[in-house]
Amino acid sequence: FTVKDTGIGIAQDKLEYIFQPFAQADTSTTRKYGGTGLGLSISKSIVEAIGGKIWAKSKENEGSEFMFSVMMQEGTSVVEEEVCPLETKAVAGLRVLIVDDSQISREILIKLCESLEMKILAVEHSGFAALEELDRCYQQKKLPDLILSDIRMEGMSGFELIERIRADKRFKHIKAITLSSEAYDGQAGESRMKGFNGYLSKPFTHQELVKVITTVLGDKRQGGPIVTRHMANELGCKGIKVLVVEDNEPNQMLMREYAKELGYECEYVTNGQEAIYKLKEGHTYDLILMDLHMPVMGGVEACEIIRKDISKDIPVIALTAAILEEDRRNAEAAGMNDLLAKPIDIDDLREKIIKHGRKA
Repeated sequence: FTVKDTGIGIAQDKLEYIFQPFAQADTSTTRKYGGTGLGLSISKSIVEAIGGKIWAKSKENEGSEFMFSVMMQEGTSVVEEEVCPLETKAVAGLRVLIVDDSQISREILIKLCESLEMKILAVEHSGFAALEELDRCYQQKKLPDLILSDIRMEGMSGFELIERIRADKRFKHIKAITLSSEAYDGQAGESRMKGFNGYLSKPFTHQELVKVITTVLGDKRQGGPIVTRHMANELGCKGIKVLVVEDNEPNQMLMREYAKELGYECEYVTNGQEAIYKLKEGHTYDLILMDLHMPVMGGVEACEIIRKDISKDIPVIALTAAILEEDRRNAEAAGMNDLLAKPIDIDDLREKIIKHGRKA
């Protein structure tokens, strides 16, 4: 690993001292270089504590380069095609069992599930009550599709609850997400070992829980890493190839930043005619994001040609600064699948990409 800067640099005769906690070569070094205080000493201690090495090289008036090496275990790769988050609308009607001994937490979860139009089978305050409810649901042939459970509860913890659920063949298939108010290192992995499919530490945002729920419900893996907020963010749009047709440079820059954050692959052209050339040359995409109003050829005309001569199936989402009724009618008539209003919200974009791009 390497960290570089283009600052004033450090003299060669001072380099051997910069990792020392108190000497710091002399007081003038710390005053002059600022960053050569305890930070580098702490970094050295951390790196060496995990068996690594840290060093630096520098040229005065040019900058410095700080490097460290550590041995790290290779992470388990995620098979994206087996972890395909559902679109939010797809969870509507799914049955959910909520288990939490905090009344405030229960009320929050109820509101969130209702906002997703999920069907709440029951809301229980303990693991024992949850097991009794599962028995009733089984007898009525209405088992939940998802369980949302706290970990720390009186009488029976969330870990004990999920172990009993996984030990009962009637309930093995039910997806379960644990919500932890007292997170600690390794808790997500422990949650997976106990039998949970997803893990989320409190506090969390509405959007974070939605992402974890949709990712867990779209997870077809047998085993593998537990779904966390970080995995849900990473996998949401990962692997989806998008063609952005946009003539406005600031909007292109914004879409590039969103692509980095959401993980979708992107190519850019500046008008509808260029988009048609790309498609006719054999380039393939899972989704097209198309501005409606562009020079040379606008989005409506371009989509009409795409639907007539190239593809009736590739999803096309219109981008427009104001979703007027006329724009909506024209977009639908041209064969566009959806609309996104500018300025584009990243969560709305993610939702549309998953909804349309995953179907391609």
